[in-house]
Amino acid sequence: MKEVSPEKLKLIEKAVSEWFPEKEKPFRKEEKRELSADKEELAELRKKIAQMKVEPKEEKEVEKEAEKMKRLSVKEKVKKILVLAATKNLAFAIKTAQKLDDPLVLDLVHDILAKDRYYRNFL
Repeated sequence: MKEVSPEKLKLIEKAVSEWFPEKEKPFRKEEKRELSADKEELAELRKKIAQMKVEPKEEKEVEKEAEKMKRLSVKEKVKKILVLAATKNLAFAIKTAQKLDDPLVLDLVHDILAKDRYYRNFL
C-alpha cells in the first residue's frame, strides 16, 4: 500500500475532526450539519459510488481490510476508510466500508465525502 501524502492526510484529519469533535456537545434537534454539495450533486455521487467496482483480485484484500477494522471505533473506521481512499482508490475504500456491514460508518463516509466536495480529492 502506498504512503498517504501529507496534504491528503491533513484533509482526512480535518474531515474526520469536523464530524467527530473532541468534546462532544449535546445534540440539539434543530442542529444540522450542512453539506455544501446540492441534492442533485449528492444523488449523482451516491449513484457513482453504488456503481464502483473493485478488481476481482482485490476482493480478498477488501475482506481482509474490513476484518481488521471490525473492532475499531466508528471514528477510527471512518478515518481508515478515508486513508484507503487516499492510498488505494475510492472504490476499494467504499467496498471495504460496505463489507463492515455498519450502516452508520457507510453513511458517515458518504457524508464526509459530500461535505465541501471532499470526494473530488479521491477520484
